[in-house]
Amino acid sequence: MGGNSCPQASDVVDTYLKVPQDPTDEYLLQGVTQGSIFYDSLIASTKPSLCYQPEIGNGYIATVPNWDAVYIPGLYNGKCGNIHKARIPSPLRVAVNGTEVANYLDTNKAVFVKHWTVQGVTVEQMFYAHRAYRHVLVMSLKSSGDVGVDLVNSFDISGSDMTGSGCAGSFTNDFKWGPPVVTATNTTYAGTTTDPNDDGVTFTVQLTFDNIPSTLHMVGGQVYDYVFMFSTTVEGDTLTPPPPPRGDLFATHLQEWSKLLDTGIDIWPSAVPTNATVALDGLGLNFNTGEAIARHVNASIYFLRSSIRADWTHGVSPGGIATQNYQGAIFFDMDWYIAPPLRLLHPELARGILQYRYLSLNESKKIATLFGYKGAMFAWTAAHKGSPFGCCDGKGGYEDCLEQHITGDVAVGAWAYYLASGDVDWLREVGYPILQLVAEWVASRVTPRTANGTTVYDIADVLPVDEWCVGSGCGCETPGVANDAQMNAVCKLAMEHFLSAVQVLNETVPPQLLQQYTDIAEHIVILKNTTHNRHTQFTSPTCPGGFGGTHYTPSHTVCPEDVLYLSYPLGEALGVPAEVTQSDYEFFVPVTCEENSGMTTPIHTVVQLDLLGQQLGNVSLMEAEFNRSMYAGCYGPYYVRNEVDKHPDITGGHFDNTHFLTGDGGYLQSLVYGFSGLRVTEAGLRWTVPRLPSGVASFRLRNITWHGVEVTIRYEEGRTEMWRGPSGVLCLTDASGSVHPITPQGTQVQTSAFHFPGLFTTTC
Repeated sequence: MGGNSCPQASDVVDTYLKVPQDPTDEYLLQGVTQGSIFYDSLIASTKPSLCYQPEIGNGYIATVPNWDAVYIPGLYNGKCGNIHKARIPSPLRVAVNGTEVANYLDTNKAVFVKHWTVQGVTVEQMFYAHRAYRHVLVMSLKSSGDVGVDLVNSFDISGSDMTGSGCAGSFTNDFKWGPPVVTATNTTYAGTTTDPNDDGVTFTVQLTFDNIPSTLHMVGGQVYDYVFMFSTTVEGDTLTPPPPPRGDLFATHLQEWSKLLDTGIDIWPSAVPTNATVALDGLGLNFNTGEAIARHVNASIYFLRSSIRADWTHGVSPGGIATQNYQGAIFFDMDWYIAPPLRLLHPELARGILQYRYLSLNESKKIATLFGYKGAMFAWTAAHKGSPFGCCDGKGGYEDCLEQHITGDVAVGAWAYYLASGDVDWLREVGYPILQLVAEWVASRVTPRTANGTTVYDIADVLPVDEWCVGSGCGCETPGVANDAQMNAVCKLAMEHFLSAVQVLNETVPPQLLQQYTDIAEHIVILKNTTHNRHTQFTSPTCPGGFGGTHYTPSHTVCPEDVLYLSYPLGEALGVPAEVTQSDYEFFVPVTCEENSGMTTPIHTVVQLDLLGQQLGNVSLMEAEFNRSMYAGCYGPYYVRNEVDKHPDITGGHFDNTHFLTGDGGYLQSLVYGFSGLRVTEAGLRWTVPRLPSGVASFRLRNITWHGVEVTIRYEEGRTEMWRGPSGVLCLTDASGSVHPITPQGTQVQTSAFHFPGLFTTTC
């Protein structure tokens, strides 16, 4: 990216609302209309900044085609206190010497395409990360007629052009490269990371790529493929993978990518466009709501699919795998925002996420010991195999030391996967070890005290998810606060989930230990304001009951979220009454930041939908939150999300942490677990009254998987139709006890006459 820097917020905000010239190609025009192709005609007024270009990736390797680096999850440079995802110089920085007239992202094919004109001939330059051959990135060229093309290659193995972009990191070269091995057809480089990790290990990377000619004499219609292979010595990889077979590269990529497309979320906009004007951060924006929802769905699910694969289990950062945002650190975003929609849409990808946590257990046990606890304590910011980014000696304050809710978050995510999959073998081999070690940690982390003759359990010295608490005078950054609502809730549930797993697997556990864990689960402190029938966020000496200092002011609000997590995603497991949820919403949402819309608005949307199902919600509030989840932090023609809302009237940072997968996962949850009425529970897949988003005539969850059984559910006004896949058994039982078998031929339910809630089970 050279020395280019991202424009100011005003230069990029809302560029997706400006309509570029439509493509004339019929396939492209149909894709644009359906919201699966994101087209930019490069009109000067709409050309996005480099920060908001889309990634191409296959879960093992990824890049942004206009950027200067390639990244592999799990490949880090340095040790605790000075670690980041290693930047590999990108040999794909090849441009056609011509006039660039259009770019587009095709989510149906997982390709990014540039259109150039050279001497009146159209040249198509296509980039993709091969889905079947994970080590391979491909650039292909095709022209509409015979033409000679000059190719400009900006590749520099020294990394001297890696001066940063303002949105993708600014680290120097991370490798010591050996001399190239050049043959008539390709070039190979091997390099070793410059700094060892905490175990004294350095990693080797090998790049082998086709030689790019400076001039290419193209025959019209012929495809010219150039292959770029990357491999590492990171666990689970091989430094010398076999080269892919030539001749059918794109066909084999498309075949593998199409398997992911068998599952999805389909949106049918209303026949009469709404073209509603919505007040969003002081702007009046015109859009067809249904078409907008379809575009956002397709973009978000594309970015998740591009970032995760089942056979490479090294985690995913909030900034995806194509950037160095967040230095590549793994946060709770992976477990609570990215994984949840995948549990039903792509359980194999959700399972891969949890495999990273399982493989992090050894490192997490070391962290627990370092802090003076038992069991396993996951790093708030984690790198290779769960190693920590900071708080290297277990002492100090702020995020890496005190944001310890991550450990309970992982346990909640592991149990949620089991509930969705019903996979007892997975629970025994992967889930149970996670739950067992987290339970040991919770037992060593709580402090007992006597209150009204009963032993209760406190957890002190933590930083909440609400990081804006820092600087409020409440002591959040040091020494930390006590009995944070979300922290204590996930620790309570971690204990309960372990006890449930013991029963499922018929494990032998000492009775005194079972009693201890049961007692902690029942009596861990969840602070409540009984006068106002709502939860209290936390307490500290300067902010008793969560109040004091400057915590609830326009400049110190809850950010990104905290108490509302007790309603979603935890409300079902905690048994939070609807009236308490409503009180929590009415008090905490007005004092929740608008800046981090990608994390807050999906939670608020689902909570409002739940309240509407209890005749307590507000449709206008729900739609406002859902609209903000689409527009507030999503920029450019490719619908790339940013961590923060950069509109100038928003309080907070206006920086670029782009490719924010957290926002993509949160947005998809609004549909998968919100509008659909579906919710994963201990009893089964619960179904409450579904609701259509504004401007949508119908939407469909296609081939989602519940306990190994595929089911398609299509929602329309007043009725829902369901189809089971070719194998398995699935039934829907309503609140009156009537059983509705779901068949491959389809089962129709009149929602107006259905006795909600319903429950899907795999026994009838």
